[in-house]
Amino acid sequence: MPLRSKLIRLAYTNPEFRGTLLPLIKESASLMGGFHVPLKELPPFLVKILAREAQYKRRDIEVIPQTSVGVSGSSFEGNRSVVIMVNLGTQQYQTELGDYSGGMGTSPIDRGGKLPVPSNGAIIVGEYGGRGSFARIYINPNNVAALIEDSSPEELSEDEKYALTYINMFNSGGRKDAFQEKGLGTYGTSNPLVRSLSAKGLVKIQGAGVLVTTKGKNTVGKLDRKYERTW
Repeated sequence: MPLRSKLIRLAYTNPEFRGTLLPLIKESASLMGGFHVPLKELPPFLVKILAREAQYKRRDIEVIPQTSVGVSGSSFEGNRSVVIMVNLGTQQYQTELGDYSGGMGTSPIDRGGKLPVPSNGAIIVGEYGGRGSFARIYINPNNVAALIEDSSPEELSEDEKYALTYINMFNSGGRKDAFQEKGLGTYGTSNPLVRSLSAKGLVKIQGAGVLVTTKGKNTVGKLDRKYERTW
């Protein structure tokens, strides 16, 4: 486990050390951007809030350390936006819903704006409806208490970095085209790069399908944007 994750774990499990550790965690959080956390690793009350208020029941969720967050109407027609302000200390929360008409709605959320993320809280921003449910958790950098499984991009070859990025970016058809254009061989579960990424826990092979794991998503988030190119 890298040093940053060790600091987070130590601060989370030993409140008496937080005065010393939080400045270090805050500094690293401002640099690392968002990361994905399995729902099973979140506090149970937060998982219940996600399911009850945002209809969010996916395998993992992106957590973004920020001091403020912009809100707006839903991205998809037939969905409604949702903003949930959570006090992590008391576990109390307040939910604001947008209109199903999205950006054309009349609710304060649909009109847009920016909210500060309290030092003791988190803000869940998402949408749900006929087009599916989507959400992110914005947490104040002072309150980063999530544990993430890390993988250094330096552990991957150049071809593995491209392959992992393409698998994360595209569906099956797009992956086949990207692999071919980049000279990574024929995309599929028997591709040596896919097998290597699976052995490292970055993707999971399920029958004829390939899924990016939480560890894989966090690794992609650390890679240079150049690996998104297919030429």
